[in-house]
Amino acid sequence: SLDDVGKVHWMRGAYDSAERFMAQILEIRRELGDPRSIALSLNNIGLVYHDSGRFTEAARAWEEALAIRREIGDRPGLSQTLNNLATTFQDSGDHTRAADLWTEALEVSRQVGDRMRTAVILTNLGESFYRQGGPERAIAVLREAEKMSSTLGDRILEGEILRGLAKAHMMIKDHTSARALVERSIELFEQAKG
Repeated sequence: SLDDVGKVHWMRGAYDSAERFMAQILEIRRELGDPRSIALSLNNIGLVYHDSGRFTEAARAWEEALAIRREIGDRPGLSQTLNNLATTFQDSGDHTRAADLWTEALEVSRQVGDRMRTAVILTNLGESFYRQGGPERAIAVLREAEKMSSTLGDRILEGEILRGLAKAHMMIKDHTSARALVERSIELFEQAKG
């Protein structure tokens, strides 16, 4: 319950409150000694640190969670934490390291059959590629994400993918495609609000 309360505070942007609750549950879980729940708490507190701009602390929490998840063979959790850690590297400008982590996360998410996480990771990886100056590679990866997400029903994710595709098409000077992709993206975001 403490973890859930912390998540609610995190989702509302109340990071100090979220951290307080999540640190408390992390301490309790460490006392209980259940590695899977400790890794979950570390992953969650990493989200709070990341979203409040504390990238070093987020990376530290996720690296500890990653070590635990590797040790216990928690592959779904491993994929999640790799994705989160990659985001921190990208946000701090290390696109190469981020892409390496997303590539590993993608492999794990495919192995466990987590289609939603796979689509999210493909989206992140595509964005990483166009940020690194590889729009063609980004388009290929984002098209794969688009195909997968169309079966999942997550309009926000689909809109993000289309927005990424639009940026990549702008980079290759395909303005007509970019405009059409942006229009579709806006339409999906508006549907998600309604």
